[in-house]
Amino acid sequence: MLNKFEAYLQKSNKALIWIVSGALIFMILMIVVDVSGRYIFNSPLPASVEITEIIMPLVIYPALAYALAKRQHVSVSLVTDRLPPRARLAFEIFAYLMGLFFAVLITYWGWQEFWKSFVINEIKPAAILLPWWVAKLFVPFGGFFFALQFLLLLLQDLSSLSTRRNV
Repeated sequence: MLNKFEAYLQKSNKALIWIVSGALIFMILMIVVDVSGRYIFNSPLPASVEITEIIMPLVIYPALAYALAKRQHVSVSLVTDRLPPRARLAFEIFAYLMGLFFAVLITYWGWQEFWKSFVINEIKPAAILLPWWVAKLFVPFGGFFFALQFLLLLLQDLSSLSTRRNV
């Protein structure tokens, strides 16, 4: 069952990274067109800065889960590298528990903020009207996958602890 969960998360992470990459490319192209239009044609894109602000959480939050899956997050292992394998595993389990806790908090409070914004149809004032709640949706969306990735790593470490593998 753990393998199915891991396979699901790998597929989800790949799909999320494609979405994030598309959003990033869109932002880059929009900024290039805006700057080119501003300096060459004296006609910038309306609300390009605000649209970039709306897309930014989509670029950041889902990428957290992908970085965690690839184990590319910054970690300080000065002390844990010197510990015996079982103690190192215990520290990893504690770190994943704390990460899961904070990812669940981000998801929960992000959802609360999104929902309040959605209910009142919060609009970002710009040259054109932009739905601000869309940006707030990306926080719990990314936080959810971040929490799932922490849960997977925690379950894998607990499994290796119980079967005494990798220790």
